[in-house]
Amino acid sequence: MELTWFRRPGPETPGTLNLCYNALDVHVVRGDLERVTLLEQVAALAGVLQGLGVAEGTYVAESLDEEPERVLLLLALLRIGAVLIIGEAEGPAGGIEPKLTIEPGQIEPAVKVGRQDPAGCVDLAPGTAALLVDGASVSQLEVLDRTDWAGRLIAGLCAGGSTTVGPITIGRA
Repeated sequence: MELTWFRRPGPETPGTLNLCYNALDVHVVRGDLERVTLLEQVAALAGVLQGLGVAEGTYVAESLDEEPERVLLLLALLRIGAVLIIGEAEGPAGGIEPKLTIEPGQIEPAVKVGRQDPAGCVDLAPGTAALLVDGASVSQLEVLDRTDWAGRLIAGLCAGGSTTVGPITIGRA
């Protein structure tokens, strides 16, 4: 899979990118209109999260039951450079206190409210944390190599293929 970089890596810089941009925006610009609604929802949710003080490097936990909500939250957090806590925040990076915990039923109203102020993508170094999984930090590029739901989702979306997570199918079959 080829990623779109905001600033390409070079001898003096690791470059910058955004996985949400690669998963959604790039494909919409190329004409994949099936992702437009998802992009709008993700940007709206990211805007609400920013309004609540979530920014690059902010840790956010979730206790969501529905996979569609988890997908929206993950993509929104990637868009603004925040870190999703998956599992227990113990171990080497333990002791992390999330700024916010997203509960069931909070995503849909946030998406509706956030349509007025959608968030753009943050330029991130590839080594910037994207996930905290059972206390271990996972960088932006490491997400693409993961075989859990988050890794499969993001890698599939970035590759431009159809991706299914729970009841959601995104992209062209």
